[in-house]
Amino acid sequence: WKRVLGTLQAAGLKNLDGDPFADDLYDLVDTNKDGFVDEEELLSGLSLTCKGSAKEKMDLMFRLWDKDGNGRLDHDELKGCFKKCYKSACLVLLRRNPKAKTLAEEEIHSLADDLAEGLATQVSTQIFEQMDKDGNGYIDRDEFSA
Repeated sequence: WKRVLGTLQAAGLKNLDGDPFADDLYDLVDTNKDGFVDEEELLSGLSLTCKGSAKEKMDLMFRLWDKDGNGRLDHDELKGCFKKCYKSACLVLLRRNPKAKTLAEEEIHSLADDLAEGLATQVSTQIFEQMDKDGNGYIDRDEFSA
């Protein structure tokens, strides 16, 4: 998978090495769950992410976020996704900050984790309350797509 990501990066895709979503993306593309991404799975995944319709991309995002695969998003799943997004953004910002050059990579990841946790908690709570229209404690596909 790392070799595939390296090849895609050489072709112009952003560097996903160390990205919090890289492993999730692998799991999503490995549709037969054999632990390998074959050529057909890779091409299908790339086609969907690059050329899929808005509905197909929303479905892909929902499946990416629905960690337990039960067809619903609970608050923890939503928070986990926001945390990964914020961590990725924090890592980029911290690595660009000249003051962070004195920090070890482990310290940068720890700081990004702490920042992402706080942001994800606040944002996911607000968004979850808005999206869970029927108040049943989860977001189904219809609520997610609305």
